[in-house]
Amino acid sequence: VVRGLASCDYDNDGDLDVALAVNGGRARLWENGGGGGGAVELRLIGASGELSPVGARVEAEVGGRKLVREQRGGGSYQSAPDQRIHVGLGAEGSARIEVRWPSGKREGLGEVRRGELVEVREGKGIVRREALLKRER
Repeated sequence: VVRGLASCDYDNDGDLDVALAVNGGRARLWENGGGGGGAVELRLIGASGELSPVGARVEAEVGGRKLVREQRGGGSYQSAPDQRIHVGLGAEGSARIEVRWPSGKREGLGEVRRGELVEVREGKGIVRREALLKRER
């Protein structure tokens, strides 16, 4: 019996893994052995410094399609998901991203490249970039 399930990028390689809290047993991690790196990830920080500002909305244009992700709080019983926003890119090399903050302000980030984790601070845009890990296949 599983009491909690959370998606996360445990190994920081750009694909989502799954962590399970097992009732009466040890926690389990199912690592995604897929391609990895086919995404961009965003860590959002609100103007007052709150990490993961609940209600923030990320709109990403990827290959002519519009993808929407929202910053949510909580999770399921005894678990919470990774608070980074994950945007899968498929075969595309980048996404054009805009953030709508809970305050109502909109902030365009421009192009974010495949395999990047960006830290975004409300009112300041991208304040840090780092590469997601690449795994040998």
